[in-house]
Amino acid sequence: MKNKKLILLSILSTFINITFAIPPINLFRPSDRPLHPEPLLGVTFQFQIADESSYKTKAFQENFDEFHSTYCLKPDREVNALRIYQDKQNLVAALKGTQSQSDIGQFLQKFNINDENGTLGLYAPSGKLSVPFNIMLSSRYYFDHNVILACYLPALAMELKDVKWHSVKEDGSDNNHSESKSIYQMAKQYGDLDISGWKRIGVGDLTIQGIWMGDFPQDRPLLRNVRPQLRLATIIPTGKEEDIDKLLAFPFANDGAWGVMVSGGLDLFFTSHLKAGFDAEFLFLFGNTKLRRIKTNCDQTDLLLFTKMPAFKEFGMNQQFNLYAAARWSILQFKIDYQYLKNEESKLYVCSNKLNPLIVNSAESLQDWTAHSLILGLKCYFDDHINISFYKPAIQGLLKLGFNGKRCIAIDSLSINLTSNF
Repeated sequence: MKNKKLILLSILSTFINITFAIPPINLFRPSDRPLHPEPLLGVTFQFQIADESSYKTKAFQENFDEFHSTYCLKPDREVNALRIYQDKQNLVAALKGTQSQSDIGQFLQKFNINDENGTLGLYAPSGKLSVPFNIMLSSRYYFDHNVILACYLPALAMELKDVKWHSVKEDGSDNNHSESKSIYQMAKQYGDLDISGWKRIGVGDLTIQGIWMGDFPQDRPLLRNVRPQLRLATIIPTGKEEDIDKLLAFPFANDGAWGVMVSGGLDLFFTSHLKAGFDAEFLFLFGNTKLRRIKTNCDQTDLLLFTKMPAFKEFGMNQQFNLYAAARWSILQFKIDYQYLKNEESKLYVCSNKLNPLIVNSAESLQDWTAHSLILGLKCYFDDHINISFYKPAIQGLLKLGFNGKRCIAIDSLSINLTSNF
């Protein structure tokens, strides 16, 4: 019977093999290591519910000059979420490569735009992106031989509001007191694109994960125990997909793609009160074909792409690294985590001889992105204070601070999670 359980666990964890993509934002995923409950002696089942809410959102752009020729530190890289890829969006360029020259001419005449120097027809977008809730459900069942079967499913809400498109003056500066209404009409008419706000609610992808974890006691003055672990997970695409007809409407997970996650870590226990460790996750997805917005002209900007066509996407590998230290006193544990996210470059393949693949894949949203976060946690264990032998709860509060990155949206958030140990 035990062998059958292990075989089933292995099948669930390994029947998929290949690439991963997640939206460029530092939201918690329910399988993230900072959220994992502690294994307790005598516990065979754990259920956890966690909720994350953002209170501040910003974006970090790429740290290069506009010509990508030299590496230069900008004095202020933190920008509004709608400027994650470019400070200004080019409405005139959005028509290039998709409409006939007569249509472009009529548009330029209608709005009295002279685009010879490429500085007019520009708009500076701004808006408030928030995550009202990110509810994460997880369960773990402990088998013999240090084997664990875990399941994870998130449900979240995202909202973009107070969206404004300010026209840019001839000297290139933002005209914060002038918002053009014509850009909303043009985006809808020529690109079937709603560039106002939205609110979306849905679930993320279901993750089924197999875990092996072992304890190796150490007879040393400082180091008392070493606990390695290995994890394999299957990602099932149940999540809400990207809405390409809305402005920056990210998918809630992997945009309809199946995937696999390979990860592992090492915990070091120095005394009964101090521990530290590191963890690494590598996430992969199968590429998929679906209707996408395509860049067709080198002057086009990522939020105003009017061409839609089926395209196969080869997703870049996603990596997550965590480094932590924790100290426990009585029923309280304080923990500090550094989390680093990196997503490799993705590529699009379109079946058209009229499109240049170099231009198609030059979109900023397809390039690699990174995110850095600091996570502070306070956990309270109630197992010694509740006189119920089969129920041992714990509650944890987390403060996440997104402090750096490239082509990413970084949120500052508060989270709380309740773990029930049976």
